[in-house]
Amino acid sequence: MVAALLLVFRTVPEVTAINCYVCDSTSQIGCAEFLSDTSLLEPQSCDNVYDAQYCVKMTQVFEGQLGTKRFCSSRSFGDFCEWVKRPGDENLYQACVLTCRSDACNSSAGVRSAALLVAMATGVVWLRWLAAAR
Repeated sequence: MVAALLLVFRTVPEVTAINCYVCDSTSQIGCAEFLSDTSLLEPQSCDNVYDAQYCVKMTQVFEGQLGTKRFCSSRSFGDFCEWVKRPGDENLYQACVLTCRSDACNSSAGVRSAALLVAMATGVVWLRWLAAAR
């Protein structure tokens, strides 16, 4: 019986958590939107997040200033960017959320998000040009 239990435990695969970059640019200067020197930040184990399967990178206005947050998550936040206008502010800000499922994948924007960014920026410029032409 003991031998059978040992065999069962030996055949159960060991599950390890995903490793993600975890930082907040409001308190960590090295947590910029694009990590230029990844030696400043090391991916961390997400063992402390229950059922962590995703790495997330958010870039938006936090606490009144444009910033970036990277963290582990047990759910997908999706991949999208949108232009945000804050009340009382003339500027438009781009807010992006990128979710991925491999180790250290939340370091910078991926190809898909870069293409989306270019398409959105082109659309905004085109709409402003149309508005000015009227």
